[in-house]
Amino acid sequence: MDQLAEAAFSAGQKANQVFETRLEEARGLISRSAQMVEEAGDATARRLEQGASAARRTLDELAGILSRIEDRAASLPERARTQAEQVREAVSESMDGLMDQARRTAAETQAIDAAFQDRVRRNFEMLSEAVKMMGSVAAAGGAPVPSAVGAPIPAAAAEPPAPKPAPPPVAAPTPAPAPEAAEAGRRRLKLTPAAPADDAAFAEIFEAAGGPPEALEGLRLDPAPATPRPASGAGPARTPPAGGGWTWRDLLSTVDADGQRTGPEVESMDFLADEIRALGIDPTVLLPVTRVDELSSMITDGQGDLARETVRRLAPAATRKLARRLLEEPRMRRSVMDFLARYQTEIETANRRDRSGREVGALLSTEAGRLYLLAEAAAGDTV
Repeated sequence: MDQLAEAAFSAGQKANQVFETRLEEARGLISRSAQMVEEAGDATARRLEQGASAARRTLDELAGILSRIEDRAASLPERARTQAEQVREAVSESMDGLMDQARRTAAETQAIDAAFQDRVRRNFEMLSEAVKMMGSVAAAGGAPVPSAVGAPIPAAAAEPPAPKPAPPPVAAPTPAPAPEAAEAGRRRLKLTPAAPADDAAFAEIFEAAGGPPEALEGLRLDPAPATPRPASGAGPARTPPAGGGWTWRDLLSTVDADGQRTGPEVESMDFLADEIRALGIDPTVLLPVTRVDELSSMITDGQGDLARETVRRLAPAATRKLARRLLEEPRMRRSVMDFLARYQTEIETANRRDRSGREVGALLSTEAGRLYLLAEAAAGDTV
């Protein structure tokens, strides 16, 4: 019993020791587990803190980006207005530069035109003087030709000294020989060409002045106007004005002064009128009297381009149709160009004669004038 009790007691002690050992091990495990849990919690907390800080940083960056976007969006209208203002200023500066250049070009063009007009005026005056001199020399040199042949006769030269003592007979013929001597002096200067060379010399002068060759028709200088010749055909012969010889203006005014056109011109105008009517164009309806008066005033003031644009605006379909026909028909184009050249010369001559514009208005109010306005507007589109 004692041994059993001792065995039980020793077994109980061993069991207690084992229990204590196991309990200590369990406590150690629990403490280690708690420590590991704490470490894991700390690590998790640290990670969460790091994630939260990273998230806060990201949110701050997003907030900064959003604020910058808002600032840019708010500044876009102002920047757009600034850029639009800059573009407007650049465009206005460019337009101002273009306008200044256009003004300078217009001023240069006016200066060139003024110089050209002055040159034309000087040429006109020089040619007027030359033609007047030719007319006066022809008038003076044509009549005394027989007396010039009889002057060198010795008998005629010897007879005047005999009646010299008698003053009455000498006083009467004295004025007659003086002009003959002056005329003889003029003839020595070779100012009067032979009759066949008159037309050629005048043609050279006329072409040098820039006159159209068609205007030479009917311009023929008569070397002996003392005995006026009747013109070939009906109508009296034209004589120089009383001022002393022909002038350039008088010569230009004698071209078809009777209102009758030459054969080629009538044919060209009739052909043009027939062709325009065949196209269904009525110039009288398209260009009434009031419009013709406005156009004549424009042409008189030197605004030919404005008159051309006005005709195109009044009759756009007619001018386009006529322009296409001119491009397709070479014969019609030649006729139109000839007609325009002749009629332009008439208008310029009428404008020089009458600056009030009445003669130009009278020319343009005719059927030929309306044809000229339409054809000139259409021909401008084909150039």
